[in-house]
Amino acid sequence: MILVQFKGQRLALIAEGVTETLRKEPSDFVDSGVGVNSAPYLGPVATDSRGVIQWVELEQLLPEAIQEILFRKTGVET
Repeated sequence: MILVQFKGQRLALIAEGVTETLRKEPSDFVDSGVGVNSAPYLGPVATDSRGVIQWVELEQLLPEAIQEILFRKTGVET
C-alpha cells in the first residue's frame, strides 16, 4: 500500500507488484517512446542499477468519475 497526497487528500493505493518506492528528480525521467492507450497513467521512465523506474501519473490513474466518488463531500464532520 502506498500513501499519496492527491488533490489535498490522503489516498491509499494498493500497488500490486511494487517492491519499493523512492524519490527521484523529475529531470531523471525521460519519455519511453512507447504509448499504451489502455494505461494512460504510465508516465516517463528512469533507470538505475536495479532496472527501470516507472513514473505513475495519479491524475490519469483515477478517472474523473472515480475522483468524484472518492472526494465527494459527505457533510459529516471528522
